[in-house]
Amino acid sequence: MNVLQITADPAYWDKYRFVVIFGALATIYFWITAIRAEEDPEEAAERIYRETRVHRPLSASDVRDEARRRYPM
Repeated sequence: MNVLQITADPAYWDKYRFVVIFGALATIYFWITAIRAEEDPEEAAERIYRETRVHRPLSASDVRDEARRRYPM
């Protein structure tokens, strides 16, 4: 069912009015939030990584596991 069918036929409009209005408002809301964010996705990913990573010294097993992950044999 597409939006043109819903808006063209009054019976569909009465049945799906809430869905159409809610979808339009949600789309506008997401556009506005995307415009206001102005943060590069890569910078956001780096910031989230820095904020959420565990701050502890690396153990020998951590270094070994990381080396195995990066350089598989």
